Amino acid sequence: DAIRGCESRGKIHLNSLKNLFSEIEAQQNYDKIGSLNPKMLKDLASIDFSFNKQNSAYDYYCQFLNKIKAELKEPTRKSISLSIPNQSFLLMDEKIISDQSKQMKLIEDCFFLKIKRVLACNQCGSKVETIKDEYSMELEDSLTCLGIKACLSKHFSPKKISKQCSICVKETEFIEQSTIMNTPKYILLRFPRAERFYFRKLSSKSKRNGNFQSNLELKSFASSEIQDSSPSKYEIKGCIEFMGRIDTGHYVSYCQRANKWFSFDDECVTHISEGKLKSKRFHLLLYELETEAK
Repeated sequence: DAIRGCESRGKIHLNSLKNLFSEIEAQQNYDKIGSLNPKMLKDLASIDFSFNKQNSAYDYYCQFLNKIKAELKEPTRKSISLSIPNQSFLLMDEKIISDQSKQMKLIEDCFFLKIKRVLACNQCGSKVETIKDEYSMELEDSLTCLGIKACLSKHFSPKKISKQCSICVKETEFIEQSTIMNTPKYILLRFPRAERFYFRKLSSKSKRNGNFQSNLELKSFASSEIQDSSPSKYEIKGCIEFMGRIDTGHYVSYCQRANKWFSFDDECVTHISEGKLKSKRFHLLLYELETEAK
């Protein structure tokens, strides 16, 4: 009965989301070419999501940003009637490229965390650097990491790995060091929903202590280029709690509005004190750059 009840509730909420986008689409005249329209949002919910796939807000968030990023990286050409086709089309095309470039920068400044990874060979000293855009910072769910600061310290600490060195022409030991290259408006911290105990071949809910933290300081994990020039203090704005197992469970969202916290448990919305949040474990925690928040 409980399982049937969860399935029914899941279908109701997913269908409500699709219906909402359909109603918005019917009432407004949206540009069908761009990603930011209700039809695209509805298609995401219809094709890639279902009540029994254990999808989360993070899955939707990543797919949404992936679609926008893909579109903005490929300039759109629109057919228009022109008196001097070649010259006018070139000017229009350059304007579209310029607009999309500005939009891409806006998306990056808001949501993309740039992480630089440096691999240094212990034998020859050669280095390989890569910079990657990430939608979130995935932290290890460990009983030894008590608090977000400790988890961040472990995440950015140097790590030893073995790989093929193109200079030594053999497998050698490398030191991997990661640093933050920017401070976007929002940062999403993501913890695994559950710990896996491989020796038992079982999975269970993590027994880690509460990981709620009101403020976040990333200066010590940032590159020297931005440590003194960019703000690095964040304050929490929302979090998502997962209750259950690997294969089934329930999400509850918590959001801060006007310095008050509210719990969103399906259709039930209630006020909750910040003190009660400190004892909970969260799957996702959303932080906003402090200067922007104020």
